[in-house]
Amino acid sequence: MSFTTEVKSEIAQNELKPCCQKAELSALVQLCSSLTINAQGMSLMIKTENAATAKRILKLLKENYAVETDLSVIKKMNLKKNNIYRLQVLNKTTEILNNLGLFTDHGLQNHPTRKLVQKECCARVFWREQNLYLLTFVQIR
Repeated sequence: MSFTTEVKSEIAQNELKPCCQKAELSALVQLCSSLTINAQGMSLMIKTENAATAKRILKLLKENYAVETDLSVIKKMNLKKNNIYRLQVLNKTTEILNNLGLFTDHGLQNHPTRKLVQKECCARVFWREQNLYLLTFVQIR
């Protein structure tokens, strides 16, 4: 198991204050998801290679938004041969993105809202998640 995988798993087990859960979810959705817009509306697809992160995202979505989701596991067949956990949000996509400050009247946002990271604890959680996933990206290259 890689160091980054161990760190992600350990972080996913930390209990957070309710205000910090929103900051963590915002960072994870911003980094791990893709948004599809079609005739049926908006759809959110979240992908991660870390099982603990997938569980954490699923838990946060269910607890905070009571959403319907579809979780699937894809086995990669190339060199790394690890799993990809794919979580599709089936409803409330717009509500979630608005609440997390990722979608506003000005469109998609690439930074956290001031309100989301106003408290120091929330800012730390948001930036921790952002940096952890950026480190993973750098390691892959």
